[in-house]
Amino acid sequence: MKEKSRPVITINRIRSVINLLSGYAVQNETELDFLHRSEEDDRVARGRAKGITKYTFDKTNYQSVKKKAFKDAIVCGVGNYWVSHEFDYARMDGRIQIKNVSPFDVFVDSKCKEDYLSDAFYCGRYSWESPDKFKQIYPDKADEIAMLAHKYDDTELETVDMEPLWYSRDVKKLRGVQYWYKEYTRKKIFSADGMIVDKSQPDLYSAFFQGYKG
Repeated sequence: MKEKSRPVITINRIRSVINLLSGYAVQNETELDFLHRSEEDDRVARGRAKGITKYTFDKTNYQSVKKKAFKDAIVCGVGNYWVSHEFDYARMDGRIQIKNVSPFDVFVDSKCKEDYLSDAFYCGRYSWESPDKFKQIYPDKADEIAMLAHKYDDTELETVDMEPLWYSRDVKKLRGVQYWYKEYTRKKIFSADGMIVDKSQPDLYSAFFQGYKG
């Protein structure tokens, strides 16, 4: 077709299937519930916990975010959303935020095998941010950030598959990488009468430690 300079017709056969599955998910919407372990917990579980969770979901437009994550899972095999807390120090108040994250902007330990990634050693995400935002987050690195942005504007960009790696000239943004990993340490704790004591409680810890040595 291209050789004959004729337009190529693209027929998306999978889109109708994706829309069908997304429709099924909407029609069979589930609601989060909390079950009590004892009669004393019933009021807390069904009253406070469920009420607070529903209020949070309504304020963050969670249902819309969940639908987008479900669609990403159908297309890409995984759907993600980002849960964060934004605090306003002027008003001394904050709010929870739940936003979609592209499957292409998340990376997870490739050797993990558990469905819920509980055995993953690390995970992380990418995001494109303006140099000004990075300067606000890392004020002690403001000069270095400005220098890097200026350098990338003047020199050849690093690319992967023809896509910018660290800096996009089109939108004037830098790629930030947030990275989390597990760190294993050993800690000595004492337990007595249902109370756990460690070094964060120096007076009690010292008393327990002296008694342990004695």
